[in-house]
Amino acid sequence: MQFFASGPRLLLWATLAAAAQDRLPLVVRATSDFERVELSARPALGDALSCMQSQAGLLAATRPAERYREHYRKGYCTLIAAALRKDPAGYSEAAGEFEKAIAAWPPNGGGSGSARRSVPWLRSHGWAAR
Repeated sequence: MQFFASGPRLLLWATLAAAAQDRLPLVVRATSDFERVELSARPALGDALSCMQSQAGLLAATRPAERYREHYRKGYCTLIAAALRKDPAGYSEAAGEFEKAIAAWPPNGGGSGSARRSVPWLRSHGWAAR
């Protein structure tokens, strides 16, 4: 039985580990920025804008099959920022992000029953933002 990877497998594992390590700070920042906006009874505009920016940064580093979560979170923060600024264009931008999230949402609902049930809620947010 071989316990250690060698050759191409070792290179693959090393590449995947490096990619995951480079992405970790983006994930931590994007998650904390989103939760700061989502959990606040009165989110601040600066927090919403930081959330939008960190979600956009994470989108660039996320595989296409997993981008639905970041599109949803970016849309949510964009919607909050638009409401705080009373910006009609921001509502349209949020709707676009929600539409991207719906289009990319996995058929199995992202792995949990609650995620699967949230797609109609997501659709209502996307259409309401228009």
